[in-house]
Amino acid sequence: MILREYDEQWHIDNEKKWSREEGIEIGSYKRLIQQVCKKLLRGKSPEEIADNLEEDFSLIQTICSIAGQCAPDYDCDWIYNQLVEKGVLSRLRRSL
Repeated sequence: MILREYDEQWHIDNEKKWSREEGIEIGSYKRLIQQVCKKLLRGKSPEEIADNLEEDFSLIQTICSIAGQCAPDYDCDWIYNQLVEKGVLSRLRRSL
């Protein structure tokens, strides 16, 4: 077995890169959730929201379903955490 020398700087640089990418991905989902909640407050249906945002209907429907549990005071962080707990976001990452 060949061991390569541990490169601490490479490790630090890659950790920063991966963390940044993960942060961007989380931010994108939270922004989508905020947009969905705003449209729900305006009385839009999941179909209208998905069409308007040009997003997958099943994802929007799931967000709307979870958001309905805390309506009308939508808590985007709570909704995001529920999506993570239910594995919805991990399934989306695999399909991309």
